[in-house]
Amino acid sequence: MAHKVYVVPAGMYGSQIWGTRYLQEGREFDSQLHRLQLASLKRVLGVKKGVSNWAVLRGCGQEPTQMYWFRAAVQFFTAALESSNNALRKAFEADLSLSKNSRWCWSTQVLEGVNGMPNADCLS
Repeated sequence: MAHKVYVVPAGMYGSQIWGTRYLQEGREFDSQLHRLQLASLKRVLGVKKGVSNWAVLRGCGQEPTQMYWFRAAVQFFTAALESSNNALRKAFEADLSLSKNSRWCWSTQVLEGVNGMPNADCLS
């Protein structure tokens, strides 16, 4: 589907940073971008607005945008921690330290997304 080719990559731009607040379990459809995506899919499919978002995604063979953002954030996080750039690694380590006291840190939002996953306690 052209949707995966054009819309998903456009919605991914910079999502490693701004998309982290939507990574938590239950926030799959909170993003304005995702609501627009679903409205577009429903129009293309010719279904009513009241049709379940999950049914539309499943019918199109798609995942919530949240899943793409989650993968991108984890890849970015891992790459930064493994980076040879010492300043970048230190910035991420500082953000991790701040995450113990603030819900607004980037790493806090990523970790809250991880906590909603099955067996998340094994990742801590």
